Amino acid sequence: MSTSRAPGPDPHPITQPALEYVGERAGLLVQNRPVVSLSAWLSDALRSVTTSHRALYIITPSTSRITPPIRFLLPIGGSRWVVREPDGDECYDGLSGARLHWNGEQYQPVVGEKEQAVRSPTFLTEQPGLGRQLIVNLRVRHAATTSTVLGGACAMLAEALSGARPAGWGTAEPVSQSWRESDITAFARRRAPKPTWFVIGGGGGSDGARPLLGSIEVHRVPSGLDEHIALYVGYGPDEPLPTDDLPAIVDDLASAFTVVTLVAQFVSGRRDLTYTPHWSGFPRPLGLLAGNEAVSAVGLGQALAPPRDVTGIGVGDALAPGVYYPLRGDADDEGWFRFKRVLKHLGVDDDSVGS
Repeated sequence: MSTSRAPGPDPHPITQPALEYVGERAGLLVQNRPVVSLSAWLSDALRSVTTSHRALYIITPSTSRITPPIRFLLPIGGSRWVVREPDGDECYDGLSGARLHWNGEQYQPVVGEKEQAVRSPTFLTEQPGLGRQLIVNLRVRHAATTSTVLGGACAMLAEALSGARPAGWGTAEPVSQSWRESDITAFARRRAPKPTWFVIGGGGGSDGARPLLGSIEVHRVPSGLDEHIALYVGYGPDEPLPTDDLPAIVDDLASAFTVVTLVAQFVSGRRDLTYTPHWSGFPRPLGLLAGNEAVSAVGLGQALAPPRDVTGIGVGDALAPGVYYPLRGDADDEGWFRFKRVLKHLGVDDDSVGS
């Protein structure tokens, strides 16, 4: 299907001028920009389409890139990054590489032998000169009191990893609000008890701080408030990851905050933290923190005696410690096997870690 024009009449129009087409099952948004970010109008388009139980397809040329907030919001509700092949009207999924076809209502993967998706050769093209992107998912728990202030754990982690606190935050890109934890807290409090999600940004400027992007999501839970923090920090091809520094960074975090979980991993990618529609390898784990809650459930002695080839390091409050496990995914291919062995040892479900 050509994506240069709408594929048919619009049976259920949505009041969203950015969309080229809205059908029964999907909406199309064509973008020819070099970088597609989660702008305010694109965020509105995504919300309008997905809340009506449709998928949003962001259609770009193969030379476009997207930012982390779009990368991780798009799969919700079956939305896709649809990339046009450079030599014609064929398309592929910019995140998985699966060739796509338009069936009149939605994009679906082209299936080949053994019912497996056919991959685009453009997606599989090697990218020279890539750096690495450090990804840290952190969950912090707070008491739901009037004195609780959000954003402190994010600021501490950002400064330790990038060299500077976040510059700003907002509900879209580029971030529009200066970084003030009191403002973040007030914003989340106005939305309570509904969840709150926003983007953070910083680094990459003349101060020498590394590029930093991420998000914070705040949820009410029975025991208080949970902050789900995702940070992405960019490294050039010759810049080492802070693998050896992570135990001390995690110890500082666990001493200052009630950390539920932390997972640090990295993936090959651009230092500026944008994603290209090309294969860059699987993420690999650097470390896992089990907070006091998980450690208490199995006992400190068992938590500090993990399975073979893994070391447990006590961190945080001595009276209620967590345990950090270096997984060394940057040194060999065994990182995810170590990760799964630790979770099994702790009796923790994979899906609950880092979420």
